[in-house]
Amino acid sequence: MEQVRVAVFDFANDDQVATIDKLCTSSHHYDLLKTKINTKPKYLPKIITSFNELNLSSELLSALKEFELNQVDKQVIWPLISSDPPIDVSIQTPILRHLCYSIAILDKLSKNSTPSQENTQLTIEYIVILPVRELALSISSMLNHISQDLSVKVCTCVSGSSLTEMARHIYGAKVLVGTAGYISYLVNQNLIDFSKVKMIVMDFLDLTLEYGFREDLELLFGQNIKHCQLVVGYSKLNQEVQDFCDSYLRNPMQFVINDNK
Repeated sequence: MEQVRVAVFDFANDDQVATIDKLCTSSHHYDLLKTKINTKPKYLPKIITSFNELNLSSELLSALKEFELNQVDKQVIWPLISSDPPIDVSIQTPILRHLCYSIAILDKLSKNSTPSQENTQLTIEYIVILPVRELALSISSMLNHISQDLSVKVCTCVSGSSLTEMARHIYGAKVLVGTAGYISYLVNQNLIDFSKVKMIVMDFLDLTLEYGFREDLELLFGQNIKHCQLVVGYSKLNQEVQDFCDSYLRNPMQFVINDNK
């Protein structure tokens, strides 16, 4: 079984395109579809072959030691942690994309954020939106497990918890994980300071839209999030997902990772 990866980028001029072509000759897995645009690219990709090249914090690497990192697509993590200003990323793959964005989130927090000491302030910097309670609890549990030595507070927002409890728990948290409906409630209650939010992840976007949460997602885009990095993950690129990405993602880098027998 061989993994086939296709990365789609936007570029500005022939020199940069030539540079990318040269970089990618070292890996036959990557084909790049190049579209010239009038603005400078926010990100120059590079071939990543080991986790050492990602320059992850030592604390995070230590916390990740029990995970099967060799199965995680390191190429997807690179733009999530290195683009400045951040570039939007679209990931189509059935496996392990949650570790890609989780590693990126925790790496940024371990390097750039101060530990949450005040529980009286709205400090959310990263939002992860899932379609159902079980997925949100699973991702939140994994983030809590990895970050237990990183002084990172994760707030979980799902059905089964009282709205009062969720509203209280969000203070002092750096990461918010929840379902689209409950996160939209927090937005309506002004419990998210979007000026501090750096990344919004919409994972399982195909299911989130299928289950009728488009209006809840659109509520987010009515906030001041132009400065935020947007990351979407999905298993199936149907027309609804394509239309959503076309409407809200800004010249995204797209990774398509398939298993072909």
